[in-house]
Amino acid sequence: MKKTDELTKLIASLSKSEKRYISLAIKQQKSSKAHHQLFQALERNGDALGGYDKIPVNHLPVVKNYLYNSILKNLRNFHSESNAHVRIGETLIDIDILQRKKLTDQVRKRLDKLKKLVESENLELQLLYYMLERHLAGLLFNDTSENNLSQVHKKQRELIKQIDNLYEYNELNDRLRYFLEKKGEIRSKADEKFIRDMIAESLFTNVKKALSRKAKINYHATLGMCYYLLADYKNALLQLDEEAEIYAPNMDTNERDLFFYTIILNNKAGILWGLKKYTEAFNTVKKISPQIILKSSKLKLSALSFLKIELMFYEKLFFFYTDAANYEHCIKLIPVIEEKIKGYDKRPPQIYVHPLNYSFAYVNFAAGNYKQTLRYLERIFSYSKEDLEMRQDIYCFAKILYVLVHYELGTEDLPNYLIRSTHRFLSGKERIYKVEETILAFIKNKLLKYPSAKLLSDDLRILKEKLELITLDPKEKKAFQYFDFIAWVDSKMTGKPFIDLLKKKRYHPLPFID
Repeated sequence: MKKTDELTKLIASLSKSEKRYISLAIKQQKSSKAHHQLFQALERNGDALGGYDKIPVNHLPVVKNYLYNSILKNLRNFHSESNAHVRIGETLIDIDILQRKKLTDQVRKRLDKLKKLVESENLELQLLYYMLERHLAGLLFNDTSENNLSQVHKKQRELIKQIDNLYEYNELNDRLRYFLEKKGEIRSKADEKFIRDMIAESLFTNVKKALSRKAKINYHATLGMCYYLLADYKNALLQLDEEAEIYAPNMDTNERDLFFYTIILNNKAGILWGLKKYTEAFNTVKKISPQIILKSSKLKLSALSFLKIELMFYEKLFFFYTDAANYEHCIKLIPVIEEKIKGYDKRPPQIYVHPLNYSFAYVNFAAGNYKQTLRYLERIFSYSKEDLEMRQDIYCFAKILYVLVHYELGTEDLPNYLIRSTHRFLSGKERIYKVEETILAFIKNKLLKYPSAKLLSDDLRILKEKLELITLDPKEKKAFQYFDFIAWVDSKMTGKPFIDLLKKKRYHPLPFID
């Protein structure tokens, strides 16, 4: 199979509305029949072409290059009104042209327009504005410009200092996000040391060290997540409340602030649930219902932001129902969530969808719907290797659940390669912890040889004892948030349905929200 090239990937990433706009724009261009043919062919078939040999286009490399650049140009036009960065870029081009023509009065008007566009938390763009102001003052070179230059230089130095400070916080935040998106939870002493070392960084000794609004947001967000990972929920909540106070004043005028405020409520609901404050947690997650968000804000959210809030809301709600063993609610909610995802006109980001697909698989497994379980697991596996680098925790437990569901289905001669490939994958990602190692060893050495639970009564008892001992380690215990292996072993020992044992351990009644 030929490697997917940049043009094919670009076209596959387009939304329906973008495709319509670009198709019409290319069709209207003179001498563009070949470009439009190529665009339509790739839009319809994508990778299924197995290359470009079936497309009747002469001088294909030239046509491909032209089409690629034409798509980007039309995307800029399509997003020019809704994207501030595009408007800033266009204004900068205007300023450059007018400066070259020495039309200083017109440059002044464009600079005033630019100032309004960059009056935000984007420090780099503000610095760019003052660099242009300095250049204009140099062109005028009079008494007024000399005074302005002094103020401009002062503001530049302040911004450079703030930017350098922000980049320091960005680096720490990026390190934490990379850890979180790959590992998901603290599962080892090395993981715990990484988080504690992060908290001990000098930049986190006092919020006054954060010199800008964005730096303060990173301060609270990073520190709050560190405390959450260490199960220090009291301090995590304090940091969330501080961060929320930064976003709250602009919720009616800034979509980005409204979106991040919603994320804070989502995280707060999760922490309250961890503290077993179930009613308060449930009431908090209801506040991020998209309908309630729209009523509480004067803003009209973009389709993408609305979808992200919906997925965030339903992921948390589904987690609560699963953790409280309200499986009937879960089964009813799955088609509602799937319908929301279908409404998105391109493939949703995996970081939002993987946790939902795993949760759908787990609930169906608990209910004995094994074919449905495979369906949701295969959705996870359908993503590219690059996508699966994020949320490795989800992918790893999906691999283990995949083996267990084949066992429950009674797949004849359950192949050893499933165990070997899973073990090899976990080893390669440095995710072979005690729980995973114990379960995989049991499956390989016992289940594959003696598929009848009656023949495994002693082995199951020993496995349960091992797992119960492992749960004494708080870091290892977190694995049971993904799958209750002890309840599953009990179901094999007693013959009782897995779902009944989960309900006995976890059930807490919650109202249904769709």
